Amino acid sequence: MVWPASIVNSFNSVAHITTDESAYYGPFNKLLSYLFPWESDFEVVPQFKHPLNSQESIDTVLVVNIARHPVFFVQVKPSGSLNLRSKREEADVQMRQRFAEFLDEPIIPVLYGVSAMGPVLSVYKYAATGLSPALIPRDVRFVNEVAPMQRWNYHVLEDAREQCIRVLV
Repeated sequence: MVWPASIVNSFNSVAHITTDESAYYGPFNKLLSYLFPWESDFEVVPQFKHPLNSQESIDTVLVVNIARHPVFFVQVKPSGSLNLRSKREEADVQMRQRFAEFLDEPIIPVLYGVSAMGPVLSVYKYAATGLSPALIPRDVRFVNEVAPMQRWNYHVLEDAREQCIRVLV
């Protein structure tokens, strides 16, 4: 199954590499509104968190709620962040913080969150076994990869990945 043309066009209308924080808000909002239709009990709610550390980018998340409880979320970052180790690490930290917030009152046994850097996704999952992918601790002596680029291995417009995304939601 292929995404509707309006979703594909929305993603394709954004510059391939961008540092614009808001460039992908529209395409992901359109995608989530398609996967969680307005006539269902789900709501797609944008959240914008200003980080305590002023050097970090704004943490923008589209949260899918049911009865005011999160059941799925997508953190949206610009595609240009994928090539920057520091931005991947920042996104990973922000994702883990969101899970900590959302799990205060869980209403589902498994919560999925997606870190999107442009159209490329990394899937996070919290279940009884814990949060995956596992945290990679920072090395105190060396600069190490705490959020490897390989984690972002789902391209939202690839047919095979579309099926995976549909299974998640």
